[in-house]
Amino acid sequence: MFKKVLTVLSLLVLVCALTACGSTSWGPVAGAAKKDAVSSNGGFMVQKGNYYYFINGATDSTVDNTFGTPVQGAICVADATDLSKEVKVVVPKAIAAGDKSAGIYVYEDWIYYATPNADKDKEGVIQSSYLDFCRTKIDGTKTETVLYTSVNNTAYRYGMAANGDVILAYHDSTANKIISYNFTTKAKTVLAEDIAACVFSKDLASGAAYYTKAVVLDEENDVLANYNKIYKVDYLTGTTTAVVSGEPTTLEQQGYTLGILEHRNDVLVFTCTTADTSLGFRGNYALKDADVVEDAKQNMADKAIKLSTDDKNFTSAIVISIGNTLGYVYADTTYGVMRQMVGGEKERICTATNATLVSVQKDVRDQKDYIYFTADNKFMRVAVDTDSENPAQVSDLRVLSENLYSPTWYQPEFSKDGKLMFFGDATDSRNYVRYISLEDEEMEPTFLGKYNAADQAAVDAEESN
Repeated sequence: MFKKVLTVLSLLVLVCALTACGSTSWGPVAGAAKKDAVSSNGGFMVQKGNYYYFINGATDSTVDNTFGTPVQGAICVADATDLSKEVKVVVPKAIAAGDKSAGIYVYEDWIYYATPNADKDKEGVIQSSYLDFCRTKIDGTKTETVLYTSVNNTAYRYGMAANGDVILAYHDSTANKIISYNFTTKAKTVLAEDIAACVFSKDLASGAAYYTKAVVLDEENDVLANYNKIYKVDYLTGTTTAVVSGEPTTLEQQGYTLGILEHRNDVLVFTCTTADTSLGFRGNYALKDADVVEDAKQNMADKAIKLSTDDKNFTSAIVISIGNTLGYVYADTTYGVMRQMVGGEKERICTATNATLVSVQKDVRDQKDYIYFTADNKFMRVAVDTDSENPAQVSDLRVLSENLYSPTWYQPEFSKDGKLMFFGDATDSRNYVRYISLEDEEMEPTFLGKYNAADQAAVDAEESN
């Protein structure tokens, strides 16, 4: 297996015109202890012990992000055992990074996140298009900014290595590199360079980023092969592996251009197009982590499974697994929510003909996979393994939220105690987090968070009338 660790570059503490790399105090705010267990790292909510740490609703990178000012979009903490208690701001910075698949992370007694830069350049213009990578003590008493990028939608992840070091990994799209930063050693490492595209795994604890890279046949004359490869870099260990190769297996065969769609639930999903453009699109493929072997050519030839040759249906599809069989689900405007398993026929499992798929997630209670989707301004779900002989009727499904859910933010989150949390895009423009109890069929979505001053005044006025 091809592995390598690229040279570690020493990193001095960054001193720059755009980011004041100092510490800023706040709090103390009551919350979890350092030793408390963490669940669901990444996304907009992390549960640590008996406390929820969460992004307090949606905001954008243009808001006043002066430390201590943000409330909406800040990181708050709530007592999970009694949600009637006041929610407190623990990180008074706006979490408005463009990457809505990353979110916040809690390791031991620090919260890790990314936030728009709030400093001004010499002309007095706030540099909100820059993104700062920071951490704050879980009681809010200390905040550190370690580095920045010039692109707000920089893809990134945090993770903890086996030795306890916390690692930041991000895709520098302007330099075509994947870079990591170690919070213990202060070392900055180039993990991959000269890459074409990068996709971080949606399995947020995997420590994996996938990228495509051209194959150079003659470096001196800049001659490239008519195929590329997909690589996996483990940013917690620094190791890189060639996972799939588009290299021809016979002299007559054309090379393949591979494109990464996503990695989710231990499955890599990618596209394959023949290098001869006249032959065109070859299909959408899936490769299970458990099936990967050392030979990247063999992974393409023998291990990857063709899911579909239909580009139209697959653009919004989500790959699923039932038992050992892979497949995918998608929304069809004529038939509803559809399921296509490898080797099987297309099956209708829900009659919602105007559905928009949100995610496929496992319920923490029964460990079953459910498809979450919106239809007619309703937020609903249906089991992945629903019998196609008796497809679910929209009228029989539980409406998790009506006229409230928005898919434009992070995907829904589950707490350990059976609460489903999601972003509520309210008609009154008060866009905060809502939650329901999956145990209580009658429960309406309930506000979780802390209103900013203007929204609180509006709520108080409504309640006094």
